[in-house]
Amino acid sequence: MENIPPRNEPLVAHSYVAGTPVLDAHGEKVGMVAEPETRGNYLVVQKGWLFTSKLYIPLSEIHAQDANGIYLNLTKEQLKDDQWKVPPGGGAAVEAAPPSMLPPTTVPGQEPDPLANGILPGPLPADPLSNS
Repeated sequence: MENIPPRNEPLVAHSYVAGTPVLDAHGEKVGMVAEPETRGNYLVVQKGWLFTSKLYIPLSEIHAQDANGIYLNLTKEQLKDDQWKVPPGGGAAVEAAPPSMLPPTTVPGQEPDPLANGILPGPLPADPLSNS
């Protein structure tokens, strides 16, 4: 661990400057901050130059920050794991999920939505509010 600053204080969710270098536990550059605002409890890091990808780093994995960048508790090897390529459960990832990925919701005593599967029901009565 070369030139890694000591952890002075607990890190709390706050804004980071887009483009700030993000360094692994050995001080090697991993990428840069992609989105200045933290999303829930994680930081979005852009990795790569031509073929970019995003890493979603929990704030608990941030070791320290100084003028050189943000230091992680993780190594580049650990960041190759697919778990860092998707946002953690909860937070913004759930809010941004497309409807097809969300489980169906039903309310007790309510009939299922006939349009839920994209199939229109049969002929409608002349007065849709009547029960005949």
